[in-house]
Amino acid sequence: RIMARQGSRLDRTDLIWSLSVTCACFAIYVSTMYRTVGGGDSGDLVATCCNLGVAHPPGYPLHTILGAIFVRAIPYGSPAFRVNLLSALSASIAAGFLFSVSNLLLRTKIVQSSASKHGDDELDCSRFVSAWSAFSFAFSPLVWTYATHAEVFAMNNMFVAVLLFLHLRFALTKDPKDAQTAAMVIGLGLSNQHTIMFYALPIVSMNIKKEPGLLLRPRLFLSLCFWGLVGLLPYAYLVVAAAHPPLGSWGATDSMEGLIRHVLRSEYGTFRLYSGDDQQVQTNLTNFLVKFGWELLQQTHYVGVLLAVVGFFYLFTGGKKNVRDKDKTDSAARCEHVVAKELLYLLSFYLLVFGSLSNLPDKSQMHLGVLKRFWMQANLVVSVFIGVGVCAVMKRIDQWRSKFVAPLVIAAAAVQVGLYYDDMDRSTSDVIEKYGRAFLQEMPNNSKLIVQGDVNCHVIRYLQACQQIRPDIVYLDQVLMNFPWYDEKQAKILKEKHVIFPGTKFGGPPTVKLEKHEYTWEKFLKVNVKKSKQEWFNCGGWHFYDQMPGEGPAGWSRVKVNFGLCSLIWKDDWKMSNETLHSIAEQAIKARRALDFDLPAPTDYPEEAWEHHIAGQTWMKRDEFGRQMIGLWEGGRVRKALQAAVDEYRDIVEKCNWPGRPATILRFYGLALSYYAGVLQEEKKTREALETQKQSLATFKRYLVLAPHDRDRKVIEDHIEKAEAALQGSKKSE
Repeated sequence: RIMARQGSRLDRTDLIWSLSVTCACFAIYVSTMYRTVGGGDSGDLVATCCNLGVAHPPGYPLHTILGAIFVRAIPYGSPAFRVNLLSALSASIAAGFLFSVSNLLLRTKIVQSSASKHGDDELDCSRFVSAWSAFSFAFSPLVWTYATHAEVFAMNNMFVAVLLFLHLRFALTKDPKDAQTAAMVIGLGLSNQHTIMFYALPIVSMNIKKEPGLLLRPRLFLSLCFWGLVGLLPYAYLVVAAAHPPLGSWGATDSMEGLIRHVLRSEYGTFRLYSGDDQQVQTNLTNFLVKFGWELLQQTHYVGVLLAVVGFFYLFTGGKKNVRDKDKTDSAARCEHVVAKELLYLLSFYLLVFGSLSNLPDKSQMHLGVLKRFWMQANLVVSVFIGVGVCAVMKRIDQWRSKFVAPLVIAAAAVQVGLYYDDMDRSTSDVIEKYGRAFLQEMPNNSKLIVQGDVNCHVIRYLQACQQIRPDIVYLDQVLMNFPWYDEKQAKILKEKHVIFPGTKFGGPPTVKLEKHEYTWEKFLKVNVKKSKQEWFNCGGWHFYDQMPGEGPAGWSRVKVNFGLCSLIWKDDWKMSNETLHSIAEQAIKARRALDFDLPAPTDYPEEAWEHHIAGQTWMKRDEFGRQMIGLWEGGRVRKALQAAVDEYRDIVEKCNWPGRPATILRFYGLALSYYAGVLQEEKKTREALETQKQSLATFKRYLVLAPHDRDRKVIEDHIEKAEAALQGSKKSE
C-alpha cells in the first residue's frame, strides 16, 4: 500500500506535463475549429446558450450554463465560435487527464522497480509515453471532429477521463477525498451527457465491492450522496428556463412530470438514440461491435490495437518479469492486476450495454456518423492500454530510455497531427451558416416557415436567437409540434405572431383517427394559408408524409415554386393568374440569390459529415428551381423564369462536376436551352438562336451518353434529328 501511495503522487513536474499536453491540444484544436456554427445539434445547443432556453432531451443544462458564460464573457468572435471554444477546452482537458491516468499506471511500475538504475530517466519515459497515449486519443479523427464545434461529447470525454483518473488513484490510495470528488464528477457528467452512467455504475459497484467497510460507513456514504447531488444541481436550470421559454425551447420542464420526462428522454425512448418510425427494435449487437472494431483499427492504424492488447496483458500480469524484489512490490503489482481487469470490464460493459440499447437504423453513413460519437468513451480506455503497450514494447527491446522514447513520441505525435490536420481543419468552413442564411435572407417579409430536419431547424434557431437575423420570419419546428407540451409552451408564442392552431394537439399521420381537440396538416393549412398572401413555405418536407405516396398534405402542393431552400405552399385548386405567376417568379428569382455562396461538392466531405448532406441538399434545390422555372415558362410563358432556368443550369453544369452528379441535370439544361432558342428566334435574334440551339443539341447528346436507358430516349433522339435538320436548312438558306 505504501508503494502504491508513492506511485500515485503526481509531483509538480507531472502537473506541468499534464498542463502542457492540455495546452498543446487546445492550441491545435483552436486553429482548426469552426469560426461559426457547426452541423448536427450544434445550432440548437448554441441557441440555448444565447436565449437561455431548454435544449433537446435530456436538456444538457451544464453545457448550456457554461456555454452561456462563454457567450457573454468572451468578447471575440461569433456566439458559435465562443461555445465552440468550450468544446475545444473540454477535449483538451480530457487529453490532460488521460495523460495523468497513463502516467499513474506507469509510475506505479517504476516505483515498484526499486532495483532500477535509471529511476529519474524512467519517470521521464513514462511521461513521454503517457503524452503519446493522450495525443493518440486527442488527435484521432473522431475525437478531433467533436473538439471543433459545439457539442456535448467533448465535455463527456473530459468527465470520463477525470473519473478514470480518480478511480485509479482511489484504487492506489483509498483516499476518501478521491471518492467524494468522483461522486461530484459523476453528477456533473450526468448533467451533461447520460452515457457517463455506463462507466459510473460499474466503477461505483466495483469500489463498493472492494472497500465496503470504507465506502459504506454512514458518514462517508452520506457525503458521497451529497456530492453526487451537488453535481446534479445544474438540472435546476431546466425548471427556471421553462417558465418563460423562447421560440424553439423544448419541453415543459417547469413541472415535475415534464422535468422527469425530459431528463429521461422519454420522447426518444429512455436510453435510446432515435425516435424515428424506422428505428430498430433491437440493435444487432454483433454488427455494432464489428463496426466499432473496424473503426478502431482504422483510427489507430492497426498498430494501436496491437499495442493496446500488449498493454492489457502487461498490466494484467503485473509486470512480474520486470520486478526483482517481490516482497516490496506485491501489493502494487496486485493493484495493477486488478486495475487491468477493471479497465477491461469498463470497456466491455460500456460496449455491450450501449450496443444493446442503440436503436439507430443502419441505413446510411449519416446514421453511422451519429453512432460513432459514442465510441469515443470506449476509446479513452483503449488509449490508456496503448500507452502501457508502448512501455512494454520499449522495455522488451531494452530501449526504455528517454533518449530513445522522446524522439519516438514527438515524431509519432507530429505525424498523426500532420496526417489529419487538413481534413480536420474547419477554420474556414462557413457552409452551414450560409446554408442557414439561405432559409432567411431573401424570403418575403413576415414569411412563415414550416420546417423539418434537425440541421434545418437548428441553424435557423441559431441565426435568429444569436445573430438576430430576420426576426420577422416565424418558423414552426414540425418535430416539436408532435409533443403534448407544444400547445402550452410554443404554440402560445406563435399565436402572438398570427399563427392559428385549429386544435390543441397535432394529430399525427393522416391515417390515424383524430380526437376532437386534434388537427392535421390539412386543417392547419386551411385556416392559415391564404391565396392573396404568398407567405407560407415548407422547408425540408412534411413530417409523417415522407413514407407515403404524394409529396404532402392532400390538396396542397409542396413543390410549386422554390424560394431558395423552401417551397411555396399553394392549394392545388387555386388557379394562378398571369399577374400572380409573374409576381411569384420574380420573388422566387430574388430568393434564389441566397444560394449564391461558395457551395462545395458533396464529395469534398465524408458521407457522415453534415457538410456532405447540406451540399447535396442545396445542389438538389438548385436543380428543382431550374425545373420549376421551366414549368413557369411552359405554364405561363414567363420570360424571366426561362432566363433564370438557363442561367441556373449553365451555372450548375459548370460547377457541379463531381462523380455521381445526376445526369438529368443535362436533360433539363438541354430543354431550357431549346425553349430559349425558340424565344430568341421569335425576338429576331437569329444568330444567338442558332448558337443556343447547337448548345442544346450538344447537351442532349451528352445526356444520352450518360443515361443510355432513359425511357424517353426515342423522343429525345427524334427531337435531336428534327432540330439538326432545321439547322441544316437554316445554313442552306443563308
